[in-house]
Amino acid sequence: MAVPKLFECLIFRPEYDCPYTVSGEEGYVIDEAAQHEMNEHNIEDTPETRQKIKDSLIDSGNTKD
Repeated sequence: MAVPKLFECLIFRPEYDCPYTVSGEEGYVIDEAAQHEMNEHNIEDTPETRQKIKDSLIDSGNTKD
């Protein structure tokens, strides 16, 4: 099973001091984060932006070692 991912705008772009977070399946989180960045921070939705978002994701599920 895939581990849920978490996006935190405050980590992605700390200069905005934005509390937005979204979690879930990786593709969903990337889509939602890209929309947020476009709508709230006027960041262009490009493949490079999406890759940066993907690189900033953290695991949000509890995993057992």
